Amino acid sequence: MTKKSMARLQRDEAKERIENSLKTNTNWDDIVHLENTTRQLIASIIYVGNQSRHPDVIQNYVNSDIADRCMKLLAQDILRMSSNFEAIAAKHAGKKGNAPTQEEYMDSVGIYQEYCSLVEEIQSVVLPTVNQLNEEIGMAKERLQNNNTDSNLTPEQDPNVVTDVVLKD
Repeated sequence: MTKKSMARLQRDEAKERIENSLKTNTNWDDIVHLENTTRQLIASIIYVGNQSRHPDVIQNYVNSDIADRCMKLLAQDILRMSSNFEAIAAKHAGKKGNAPTQEEYMDSVGIYQEYCSLVEEIQSVVLPTVNQLNEEIGMAKERLQNNNTDSNLTPEQDPNVVTDVVLKD
């Protein structure tokens, strides 16, 4: 029997590590988790978009031009994000568990990178618009609340006035 060279031993060890990782990886499950997390991020952005279109909020925007521009940008971004998201999700539909072959393993790594790129794009491009729109929504809601405060209320009717406190000397 011949003695194996050090290079051969290292190659055999690397091959065995790869085979073991193919048996024990959870790539598809990890990608499904990343898909769900990305879906929640997109849903939260859509929620902000829906809040921005509420009639009471629209009537009370302080900077209506900025809010309008942000809503238009956000609508375009949501359409683009959603189509990109659905295209990525279609690539791994129905897959779960481990990636049993090197080809599937590399496909799962590529899909993971696509999700990461999408999330990075959302964070760098979309979230600044969402933050600005949130600020406009907050100012509109504050303005709405201030407009709804009725100055004709007596102190007993006004919920912001405490009337039943008795001070002791």
